[in-house]
Amino acid sequence: MGRDREDRRAGALAAGAAFEARRREGPDELQAELWLSAGPGRRIRAVADLSGLQPAQILAQLAERVVVSEDGTVSVPPFMPSR
Repeated sequence: MGRDREDRRAGALAAGAAFEARRREGPDELQAELWLSAGPGRRIRAVADLSGLQPAQILAQLAERVVVSEDGTVSVPPFMPSR
């Protein structure tokens, strides 16, 4: 039980450090507070748990992979979340 807690703490610290590094990178970045309904929120948390990432990291990776077609259709190709 202690090891799991240490892993979560390390993940939270890493996420915080990554957030600070991204925040300093430049003015083109977007910071947003996002409220999801129960279903999508559960799915994001489940993917985060399976990948060992924070939900915000999963959302950031989704956003990085967004593809907008000429007709305005938005999609995200399948991918494996990574650290």
